Amino acid sequence: MLLDVGEFLLGILILVLGSEILLRGAAGLKRFLRVPEFVIGLAIVGFGTSLPELIIGLGAAEVGAQELAIGMVIGSNIFNLLGILAIAALILPIKTDDRALKRDGRFMALSAIAIGVLALYGQLNLIASFLLLTLLGLYIALVVIEERRLPADTQSLYSSKAALISRVPSSPWLAALLALVGAGLLTFGSGLVIESTVGFAVDFGVGEAIIGLFLVAIATSSPELVVSLIAARKKFYGVAVGNILGSNIFNGFGVLGLIGIFEPTAWPKGLMSGDIVTLIFASLGLWWALASDHCLTRREGFIALLLFIAYTIWRFSVTM
Repeated sequence: MLLDVGEFLLGILILVLGSEILLRGAAGLKRFLRVPEFVIGLAIVGFGTSLPELIIGLGAAEVGAQELAIGMVIGSNIFNLLGILAIAALILPIKTDDRALKRDGRFMALSAIAIGVLALYGQLNLIASFLLLTLLGLYIALVVIEERRLPADTQSLYSSKAALISRVPSSPWLAALLALVGAGLLTFGSGLVIESTVGFAVDFGVGEAIIGLFLVAIATSSPELVVSLIAARKKFYGVAVGNILGSNIFNGFGVLGLIGIFEPTAWPKGLMSGDIVTLIFASLGLWWALASDHCLTRREGFIALLLFIAYTIWRFSVTM
């Protein structure tokens, strides 16, 4: 068991390090290619923080651990909302951007509802995956269209995200090398995490779903946690919220969609209706809280964190 713990912690450390290196390398390449700042913010920070979920999800599905992969996506999205966003609000009440909230909030809620429909449908097959990826493509298209329409002197949400990336390589060759090294570390780290979590499931007699919902989900959400906390401290309010909304959108549409494309599967029996209901209510509830008074207060963040603790206690009580 100690070997599994050490392997898991090492894998998470490598994932975080690999994500950071890849983000800096990719940001350097995009800036040398003169890609707009908002594209860097969307692709690198917005979706880039979900790379651990993507790599582990595909890797787990490839070895037949679809329950772990899908549980990780659902658990990560729940923790993003009731954990990370709540902690950020406790540090500093988070103001919201109406324009981004209307677009990103709707798609975030839609991704949660889509997961609920998938659970009822009972299959993550090619048709369902294609629809998920189509919705992701529609979201990206809307972001690009709306951001390009902004006045030149207006800093958009995704331009603000790009501003969080520091120490970008000064050479395109160094940027390319960092991107390759980061990708390699992500692949290696995900392998360690998958192997160790399967070991946990065997050692403790716990299903892959519960391991994915909590242990792997919380661990792979560390990039989102870091970005949101840094953004909250620097008063990049839109980034603190947008980072979470963008991550949930990419997890729900992109990660699940790609898992279904490469490894179609039946919906895991280890995932309970309570997990789906929690995700949907957390998505709709946090969206309403953000939209109602254009701010996520400390009180609302505290309530969200209590709800996550209650959900965790309930989930383990019905599993053990």
